[in-house]
Amino acid sequence: MRTLKKYLSVAIFALFAACSGDDSASSNEVESSDAPYSLEASSSSVGSSSSSSEESSSSGMFVVDERDGQVYRTVVIGDQEWMAENLNYDAPNSRCVNDSCKYGRAYTWGSAMDSMGVFSRNGEGCGQGLDCTPAYPVQGLCMKGWHLPDSSEFARLLLTVGGDATASFVLKAENGWPEGENGSDKYGFSAFPTNSFGTYFWSSVGTTDRYAYILLLQDKYDNGNISFDYKKLVNSIRCVKGAASGDTSFIGKLRSPSGKQYVTFGTMTDERDGQTYKTVKINAQTWMAENLNYAYLQPTEDLDSSSWCYDNDPENCKKYGRLYLWSAAMDSATSFSDGGKGHGTFDMYSRENVPTRGVCPDGWHIPTVPEIAELIQVVENKDSLKSSTGWGDGYNGSDHYGFNAIPTGFHSEFHDEFMDSSVYWGEFKGTAFWSTGCSSVAIGETADSDGFVYWDEYVAYSVRCIKDE
Repeated sequence: MRTLKKYLSVAIFALFAACSGDDSASSNEVESSDAPYSLEASSSSVGSSSSSSEESSSSGMFVVDERDGQVYRTVVIGDQEWMAENLNYDAPNSRCVNDSCKYGRAYTWGSAMDSMGVFSRNGEGCGQGLDCTPAYPVQGLCMKGWHLPDSSEFARLLLTVGGDATASFVLKAENGWPEGENGSDKYGFSAFPTNSFGTYFWSSVGTTDRYAYILLLQDKYDNGNISFDYKKLVNSIRCVKGAASGDTSFIGKLRSPSGKQYVTFGTMTDERDGQTYKTVKINAQTWMAENLNYAYLQPTEDLDSSSWCYDNDPENCKKYGRLYLWSAAMDSATSFSDGGKGHGTFDMYSRENVPTRGVCPDGWHIPTVPEIAELIQVVENKDSLKSSTGWGDGYNGSDHYGFNAIPTGFHSEFHDEFMDSSVYWGEFKGTAFWSTGCSSVAIGETADSDGFVYWDEYVAYSVRCIKDE
């Protein structure tokens, strides 16, 4: 019997368990230090791979870190040039992996961001317990002319190499992994294992004061994805060359004197039932500015319905939209498309983080985790996505972008021979929106209650569709 998830539990490690089988990450925690950065080279060398880089557009390239003289291979994948080895610069709050720097060093997020402002200023003050909004790109601990990748640059890398489903296999090195876990290294990225569950690379984007985005390449599975980790833990760094990707060059420029320079409003009509929804285009993404209210009532194996009005009150559907099980959000019954077929059971590895129409109107789809990550990265913070009314006393947002995230609450529906439970909770306190990946993004009263919640087939959340590009 499965225990129902508690309200807005930011279950990052449960998320890892769903996505990667990781049930403990505490072994990569280091103590904080206020010591200045060392400008001396590390005595350990960086590992390398014998892979051919056959799918990259360039090979045999190198970059020298002038701070300590270390030389790193680089590789061009699509329109991005990446370090093909992990950073090995000796800095506070970092350590060699398993007492060896063969695969570079592992760093806390604050160290990766250069929170002390030694080499650049745009990551200064970013670290554990701090919710910062730096100007991108963030050089962080990377050498001059390179920067710590943001989450959308990781998303672009995944798309370039064929998507999440095979990302780990094609980016992992051909050797160095346990038996049966080596990759093809098709693109010369040469990722080596740095912990018991694969390898994690820091991005420059935090999700809350405690968590930040990572690129996760798994050990036993072919799929890789953008996920999250505690800022106080240590992970590897792969720097990317030059300025941030074109998708994020507008970061920090969204505000104009009118406050709406890169925001465009509109409407769309769902032809299935004639309902009209407000929309908002935030830079390159067009989102529904209201929660979906389509009455998807396909039965599941255990339930009579798979979407609900809060408290079973039809007026709440008008106010909040409907709450959907993940199976309903993905349209597992294939009423509208085949993309979510079979996504109605608790099969954690059947879910590919790719655009899927699901229950959305024609021309729209359930957002992927990278698409949600891009939205969150663009805005100042999640408070700017919250509606300016409707939340508990003192917790209304600024709704700066017209996204209008309202506190819809949640629904749990669980029936078996041991339990018969139908519970509504969280109205005025929080909301969550389904993604096609391993989780749903949660927005709560405070920053501490923001984050990503673990996927559960018995909990119903809201749906915000994003327009097909």
